[in-house]
Amino acid sequence: MKNSILLFSILLISLAALLMKCENYESSEEGRCSESSWDHAENPIIRVRISQPLDHCDNNTHRADTAEYIIITGSIQKFYCVGTPSGKFNFGNNVQPGPNITYHTVGQAYQFKFENDEDNLVVKCSLKAHFTDGNSYESDEVKKIFYYRDIKLDINALEYYILFDLPNLNWHQSL
Repeated sequence: MKNSILLFSILLISLAALLMKCENYESSEEGRCSESSWDHAENPIIRVRISQPLDHCDNNTHRADTAEYIIITGSIQKFYCVGTPSGKFNFGNNVQPGPNITYHTVGQAYQFKFENDEDNLVVKCSLKAHFTDGNSYESDEVKKIFYYRDIKLDINALEYYILFDLPNLNWHQSL
């Protein structure tokens, strides 16, 4: 009987400590968010630009920028400071790479509300390059996080954008 009372007491104390720790975590997270909140929200309409891939899809035979076309698929999703997800949009575009192209605009124009330094957008994408010789290669999915400070203005096009700069991708031959 004493053992079960002792075990119950230990369990109860552990549960109380765990709940207090969660409460402290939440309040510190909310405190961090309130410290970096803005007086007024910004609602930019932005485009997603993905840099032209220049790497080889295989052992120096097929270079991504010489593909006949590339299919870019992905998504963009807003996350509030505390990590709460908001609107998510999927996109898919066929693009033609070329030697003088530096980026491809994908999807549509998206509008998101930013109220905090820590609000962010998560962009994920993968590419499938098709070549005239019938070969095709797929990349692994790549993910990048963008904050309001990462949004740029293209003065010539009069539009806001984020640039998803592609690293050297990990390509696999498609069947």
